[in-house]
Amino acid sequence: MKKVFMLLAAVACIAVSCKKEVKGPVLTPDQNKTTLDETMSKAVELLEVENWQETADLITASAVALENVEPDQSVKSWIEGIEDSWMKEEGGVTVTTINLEDLKGALTAGDSLSVASANDLSLSYNLEDGSAVVAKMNVKNSKTTLLTDEYYTYYDAEGKYVEEGILRDQTYLIVPALLEANVTAAGKKAANVKITTDLSIAGDVPAITDKMSATATVSAGSYTFAVTRAKYSNTEVALDASIKYGKTTVVAAKFEAKGKIEGEGQEIDPFSSTGKVNASFSVLDNVVLKGSLDWTAYMELSKQEFESTEEGVKAVCAALEKIVNLTLYIQNTAQAKLGFEAIEYTDVEEPYWAWIPVVRFEDGSQYALPEEFFNPEGFPKTMEAVEKALGELQAFLGGPEAEELEK
Repeated sequence: MKKVFMLLAAVACIAVSCKKEVKGPVLTPDQNKTTLDETMSKAVELLEVENWQETADLITASAVALENVEPDQSVKSWIEGIEDSWMKEEGGVTVTTINLEDLKGALTAGDSLSVASANDLSLSYNLEDGSAVVAKMNVKNSKTTLLTDEYYTYYDAEGKYVEEGILRDQTYLIVPALLEANVTAAGKKAANVKITTDLSIAGDVPAITDKMSATATVSAGSYTFAVTRAKYSNTEVALDASIKYGKTTVVAAKFEAKGKIEGEGQEIDPFSSTGKVNASFSVLDNVVLKGSLDWTAYMELSKQEFESTEEGVKAVCAALEKIVNLTLYIQNTAQAKLGFEAIEYTDVEEPYWAWIPVVRFEDGSQYALPEEFFNPEGFPKTMEAVEKALGELQAFLGGPEAEELEK
């Protein structure tokens, strides 16, 4: 029985990957700079225009193909029909209800629109080289209403300005629970979009009862942009997002804040929250910034008064270091932490003390942020990659002629 138990334990351990993470060495500040520079420059290079050139070319060619398209009468009639169904006059108030599920039909650039029993909204057109592009959007399971009220503003009989007087317009937006879109070019998949939402919003003014959650995935070429969690309520705000190139996660970010936002009626105070904020940002799974903020303690600290003396500012620094925790990891190993230092500014008419953020390394050295550590001299590869990427992007946005000059 003991052998069987040990075997089951071993299998379970393998199943949950209980093997320890491989850690790297503790680096010197200069080694950290070199590693950061190499990692960030590689990440920038993966996001350069040349890596999504096929998608970029499709965008450029589509812009040219659709540049001179004019809607014919059937398209205009279709649009007018939707506008008529959206807008109604009720008791002197214009009520507009926009339901994206109503957008169904097939629009062919340069030809006509056919609404006949179409389940999707589709757009098709030909590029200059003759290849066909087809984009289809499917919207379903709509269930959420967002209300916006608009009022006439006017001066009353006594000449007093009334900001919100007579109700003029009401707009309801039926937000889809699921939206999917697929784009094909020359018969091949070019892009895919999938968005899910679950909203409960009382109106255009933020309210305590408002809630929102959503996910979004956009795939184009070798890239996948994903928001796997976006959530908001008066007790939680969270976001998980990433950009992948193939199977490589270029960047990923996580944010989570749990607490309680207070307020009276429709008035909310987003800063009256209790709890902790946790966040992380990773680059190529090699460099990770991970930290937390004790929001309750931070708000209490912000209400206190400190003297602008060396002792007073040092007290603030000590308090901040207990409240703010931010650590730099490289290869799963802690390399540096965020700290705070009191410094005296003497090159002014009246010298004074203030606190500054610093990065402290495991060897005890520290650098003021951002100028002492994050500077162009310390990150030459990153600066070169950024300049190249920005040049390519500027050329792409400038059109085909600018792209040729860039090459």
